[in-house]
Amino acid sequence: MTSTVCANIGPRERRKRNLVGVAGALFTLLTLAALIETHASVGLRLVVIVPAFLTAMGFLQARAQTCVAFARRGIRVLGDGAEAERVTDDGMAAAIAAQARKVYVQATVAVVALTLVVMAIP
Repeated sequence: MTSTVCANIGPRERRKRNLVGVAGALFTLLTLAALIETHASVGLRLVVIVPAFLTAMGFLQARAQTCVAFARRGIRVLGDGAEAERVTDDGMAAAIAAQARKVYVQATVAVVALTLVVMAIP
């Protein structure tokens, strides 16, 4: 079964989200390295959740061609220099909202998995 992508972001917006993902991944790795090197407590290691979630959201939004914030506002920005435009088709708005929910779920699953791994590191 193939799913149709109802994009609400174009190439420029996807590049922005990929950059957020890369920056977030670097920050997550640096934070994790510092926590491990200092033998931080398991509770303190939970701080890695924040940059990891931002990383996942950046990459997953770019891949899904869906900005969750734009979906919530009912807008899309498709061209490189395009202005935001309102999504007027109810079917498309619903499809974009479904994609946004999927991005949230995927990011949450990824962060929970990473957190479990981080907690298991001695």
